[in-house]
Amino acid sequence: MTTALDVYRCPLQGIRFVEASAGTGKTWALTGLYVRLVVENDLTVDQILVVSFTKAATAELRERIRSRLAELLAALEHSGAPSGDPFVATLLDRVREDLSLADETIRLRLERALNGFDDASIHTIHGFCKRVLDDAPFVTGMPLALEQLTNDDDLRREVVLDFWRRWVADGALSPALSAALGKNPIDRFVQELGRRLDKPLATVIWPTDIDVVDTQSPGSDQALLDEVRALWNADRSVLIQQVENARVAGYINGSVYRETTVATATASWDRLLASRTLDEVPDKLEKLENLTFKKFVYTAKAKKAPPRPTNAFYQRGSDLLDRLEARRTHAVNGRLRLVRELLTLGPAHLKALKQERRVVSYADLLAEVYERLKDPARHAFAGDLRRRYPAALVDEFQDTDPLQWGIFETIYGTQAAAEANTLLFLVGDPKQAIYQFRNADLNVYLTAKDTARTQAAARGAPEPVATLADNQRSSEPLLKGLNAFFGAHPHAFLLEGLTYPELQFGRKPRPAFTAVDDAKPALRIWQLPGPDADTLLLAEAARAAATQATAAEIARLLTEAAAGRIAIGN
Repeated sequence: MTTALDVYRCPLQGIRFVEASAGTGKTWALTGLYVRLVVENDLTVDQILVVSFTKAATAELRERIRSRLAELLAALEHSGAPSGDPFVATLLDRVREDLSLADETIRLRLERALNGFDDASIHTIHGFCKRVLDDAPFVTGMPLALEQLTNDDDLRREVVLDFWRRWVADGALSPALSAALGKNPIDRFVQELGRRLDKPLATVIWPTDIDVVDTQSPGSDQALLDEVRALWNADRSVLIQQVENARVAGYINGSVYRETTVATATASWDRLLASRTLDEVPDKLEKLENLTFKKFVYTAKAKKAPPRPTNAFYQRGSDLLDRLEARRTHAVNGRLRLVRELLTLGPAHLKALKQERRVVSYADLLAEVYERLKDPARHAFAGDLRRRYPAALVDEFQDTDPLQWGIFETIYGTQAAAEANTLLFLVGDPKQAIYQFRNADLNVYLTAKDTARTQAAARGAPEPVATLADNQRSSEPLLKGLNAFFGAHPHAFLLEGLTYPELQFGRKPRPAFTAVDDAKPALRIWQLPGPDADTLLLAEAARAAATQATAAEIARLLTEAAAGRIAIGN
């Protein structure tokens, strides 16, 4: 069970989690924790690492933290105007009474923080890693001068083109493998390499039969094709009539074997068997299996089932379709073997190119720090960073991937970190990690939470996971609707460890949103229909429909507001 975060009294050591939904005051909590580290732990602003994942969020955090420090100092000096936020008065009362800190001590620590705030360690994750590498070039072994690339797309393509020349262009590709490479194979290989580079710690799972090669001889394939062609040419009309007789007699499913279906199957077999070799068989032939034992099995509607058809084409045609499918599987596996080779050789080749040209990308910054933290020859590196940053606050932690968590875990998640009483505060909303566009990894989030609990148990510390449940942004009816919707199922998100915390209406003053002529409920669920009641939309069509519906609703609200039918405020 998690409890509500007490920003004034929660422990400031170990790995701690704050799980917060949108609008529940994550930034407010982060600024409060930062101020406590300055006032209570006597840390300087360059000792408190603050990390977020966008430049905009980082800039906002920097401004909000500085404003909070200034507000606290102003209140201490009795020159600040009363604030509607009770944080300042509550924190001052607590540190005076519980910690017996004198006002002069608090004032000196706040002044030091504000005077040195230009040196505050508030960065994006990439900015933090760049700072680490720039400040310790001899420890990390990084070159003293590197050009920072906005992206390394051109170098990735160069690596793929070189791989293509070495492994593909000079080799004799079978027509089946060439077909499996698809359209724009260079672009697709660049994408494959990019996915690997973006998630370097991910485990790639290949098909178990990827290394099984095709042992069937071309002569055997040709003999099978010639045999089936001869059977088809000899009995084509008989086969078609036999299917029609069975359909009329009710021995086979009439809805499956419509006249148009049989015509499509017949035309497909004509096209297939017009091919001189299996390499020339065209793609997208439809209904072939309808005229083979793969599908053509009588369904008895009488007490005695009719005999199974004996024409050899039904069986040998099935064998030919099996062989075509096996060839396609071998071709796909051949492509996967090429991709596997690219993913094995490509990252090292790209790294060598960058070293040669003395350039580095944003993604490289993380990888370089991670590799050096994991390097046994640099075992003291993590300790150096812990001493430099005894406290770290990570915002939007749900967006963290395995590489980023590997960096924080190595610095703050070890036994040495626990003994040093360092602090790693992770703030995020795990529900947001389910969205693919965020490129996050929910399993990383849950693993980090397990690490926090394991470390806390070993130290005899209290439960390290807390929540922020008071929503300061949405209306109370909307919150009640969300609670009812997601609370209807105890495991609304299915995955173990991911739950929906019930949201409460926050006490922070905010303007009301009223729809004067609109009696609709605060929470409404829109259902996207298909072409008919029983058909679902495909993803692309659903995305377009959702976009159009959302835009239309925004336009409606703006129109209603312009006409005075919706008022924002009292």
